[in-house]
Amino acid sequence: IQIDLNDIENKSTDSITKDIDIVLDELKANEIEHVLYYDLTRPELDINVVRVIIPTMELYSIDQSRAGYRFLRV
Repeated sequence: IQIDLNDIENKSTDSITKDIDIVLDELKANEIEHVLYYDLTRPELDINVVRVIIPTMELYSIDQSRAGYRFLRV
């Protein structure tokens, strides 16, 4: 199935916190409840940066080189 990105509603706001809340609500509505995120924003760069990991959406079976040392150690 192909979807034109212009057909997807833009739900972004002027706040990274609000944007994250919107995404978390969408994920929860689709039964994805475990989401890890950390705000990496550096004020001196004036750009918002967030690292997000969703364990149930990680896929290492196709590209095992994406799995880091700590993951492989377990």
